[in-house]
Amino acid sequence: MNNSTKEKFAQIEKIQDSIDMIIKSLDFWEEKMNICFKEVDCLEEESWHPEFESRIKKAKSQMNQILGKVHMEEEELNKLENSMATLYSEIFSEESEE
Repeated sequence: MNNSTKEKFAQIEKIQDSIDMIIKSLDFWEEKMNICFKEVDCLEEESWHPEFESRIKKAKSQMNQILGKVHMEEEELNKLENSMATLYSEIFSEESEE
């Protein structure tokens, strides 16, 4: 294995570490979203409450914020996966040339 290939594997390892962090983050946001869903379910049972509309509005706002963060994380995850695929392609083409 030449130095270029070793460097690419090191880059892949760093990318994988970043991917792992993003997956943990996505799990965190999924849990937060589930909490919001439960909150909305409880609120719907209290539709008679005077502050019902403001509570629902607040819950929807929280959900939109979470969705925005999830979207950003997914975009970054896609970029990292594409970078990793490119590195693997480069490694395989180097190996086939040898």
